[in-house]
Amino acid sequence: MRSLPRRVSRSTLPGPAPTNDTNPSLIALYPFFPSCPVVSGRAHAPSVSPIAVCDIYRRIRKRIIIIVHDSSASGSILLTIEQRRVDREQQRRLAAASAAAPVYCPLKELRAVDPGDAGLRAIRDADVIVITSGFALSTYLAHPEWLDAVLRSPTLLLLSARMAAVAQSAGTATTKVTILTPPEENQRGVAALLAGMRYRHAVHLCGSLSVAHSALPDDVERVQIYENYWDDECESRACEAIDTALTHGPNRTEDADDPGNARQPDHNRRINRILVTSPSAYRRLRSIMQRIPQCFTVNPVYYTLGPSTTAAIEADGGLAVSPGSRDNVLQTAIERLLVD
Repeated sequence: MRSLPRRVSRSTLPGPAPTNDTNPSLIALYPFFPSCPVVSGRAHAPSVSPIAVCDIYRRIRKRIIIIVHDSSASGSILLTIEQRRVDREQQRRLAAASAAAPVYCPLKELRAVDPGDAGLRAIRDADVIVITSGFALSTYLAHPEWLDAVLRSPTLLLLSARMAAVAQSAGTATTKVTILTPPEENQRGVAALLAGMRYRHAVHLCGSLSVAHSALPDDVERVQIYENYWDDECESRACEAIDTALTHGPNRTEDADDPGNARQPDHNRRINRILVTSPSAYRRLRSIMQRIPQCFTVNPVYYTLGPSTTAAIEADGGLAVSPGSRDNVLQTAIERLLVD
């Protein structure tokens, strides 16, 4: 277990100590960056800009947060996805790495909706159909009347190889359909693939929510085929599920003479690592954290699947860890959570 040192021994730090002419704003940073010539005062610069100080501070802040996270490594894990989406081996490892049983809590309720006459005409007319959601794909495949495969063979542009496998296993509905996947599993990858294609009419089958800054070209028509639903009742159920998992889990030790203990999770069972799948899931999670703050550590580490979610978290001053991979992003993000 690591913790921040109260005192820094001079013998443990490389390089000379800060000189008398070191910028006072940087002297406190010496224990963290003893080899940095700017911090130690060995760089003969007339001054250090506020931007440089802020940059060093951000680096220190991340290091402090990670140290605090490591010092409570017995904390618990929350994943905003269905448990079935995680393979059994990773489920086993997540259980071993979490003080309480990992909480699988998808912060969404997806419902298929009728695209309407105009939407249906667009789907049937399109020569390229873009699908970036697993639920959108299952909705599309469940409506074979949307695809007139006898008269034409549209190209399906799917977000991931996993979605492509689902489409290929769907049977006769997609036997004449060309399936493509982008070089990376996000909208930027889809946009890059579209940029190299010639198409007459492209349609994006999407939900009721959209990314704040869509990377898809403007000429790609959006057709809503599902709703990403969430209300106060959904939030209350999520709060109850998380609180119950932490306060009444199988590894919970409670004092029968202390009734308040049963309502508060032990400190080492609080959630300190969170897998967040989308900006909307993050916004809903923040509302949940305000309602049941006792279930979370002060600075949890967020693991994301893409740049949009990472940007939303960092805009709030949180620490977000991106998967750093262009494919298999879910598995990679979980792996990073386990390794960290």
